[in-house]
Amino acid sequence: MYVFDAVRVGPDGTIWMAAPDALIGLDPEGHLRARIQVPRADRETCGAFAVLDDGFVVALYRGGLPYRHRREGEDLTATVLRLDEGGGVRWATPLAPISIESDLVVEISTESGGKPRRTRARRPRAWIPSTSSPLLVSGGRVLASFCDMPSTGMGCAYGLDLESGRLIWQTPCAPTTTVAIAAPGRFLIGHQGYGALDTHLYDGDGRQIQRWRTHGCYIVGAGHGLRLVEQTNDLSSEMRVAALSIDGEIQRGPLLGGYATCYPALTQDGVVVFWREGALLAVDRSLRIHRLGSFGAAAGSGSTNGTPFSDRMLLAEEGTLVFIVGSHERDEKGELHRVDTLWIVRTDLGPLCDGPWPCRDGGAGANPVK
Repeated sequence: MYVFDAVRVGPDGTIWMAAPDALIGLDPEGHLRARIQVPRADRETCGAFAVLDDGFVVALYRGGLPYRHRREGEDLTATVLRLDEGGGVRWATPLAPISIESDLVVEISTESGGKPRRTRARRPRAWIPSTSSPLLVSGGRVLASFCDMPSTGMGCAYGLDLESGRLIWQTPCAPTTTVAIAAPGRFLIGHQGYGALDTHLYDGDGRQIQRWRTHGCYIVGAGHGLRLVEQTNDLSSEMRVAALSIDGEIQRGPLLGGYATCYPALTQDGVVVFWREGALLAVDRSLRIHRLGSFGAAAGSGSTNGTPFSDRMLLAEEGTLVFIVGSHERDEKGELHRVDTLWIVRTDLGPLCDGPWPCRDGGAGANPVK
């Protein structure tokens, strides 16, 4: 079993982690504060959760991971629960998986005469929380994202009412989503893969406000608008830091080299800072790139096997950056091992920006945004 978004920090500083059947709260020293048993059916697993002021929202999925553990014909219906502080159920909403069908997905067979055609609708092989922030809470709404992973990577997002659990809207079948909170009750939903590369802005009732033909790591700061570090699986594509305007326009900065990127942080002065392929970069409000130094190996440097990787950037009050760079390296016997390096870098960047995304403390609290 696998738990997504496995760590959250509550309003009182409790560090919450999810086990397959419970939420576990620790104090900053690692001592147990609480264990909340999550009501669930047989073979249901806690997949993601958000910490509220008065409880939790939890996403459950069925069947295990990877999908080969699923029993033939098993019901893949997911469930989103709202629990009170003691684990009592306030509401539970089942979320039936969608059919996997899209004009983006084609098949070639003897039946089609060797020509590509739209793939026929079929049942997903799994229905698990999407790997990118699968559960968001903002403005009285819950956004829960699920996908057919690791089979097709197609999925959808469901919009629920926080008070009642009522399903209000859901998005069409599309490649695995990248999501973010754009403002209270507004969500960014991005798609990439199968030729898709776009970002949609939805309000809390599921109305699409805008669409942009780009996708990436979103940054939304108070007074600094919406920006992103472009990301696509097509390594030949040109990726940049871009600013998105509400009228649908995209302003792109200079070309970024490399591919591997950590999720960026945003300073109060509107500087986007992130690690990318061995370099620490800062991009100002005019989208100019400033190189702050080299940290960790880049792909093809000879010290790594494959592409290095990183998760997210944390920015402390005094301007200290904290991030991890991972790589796979071979020892003297030729065996491959994962090596993670923690970097703590002092800068004069100043404190983190207050804003909807990725939220204060680098998203450790993440939810909810009022």
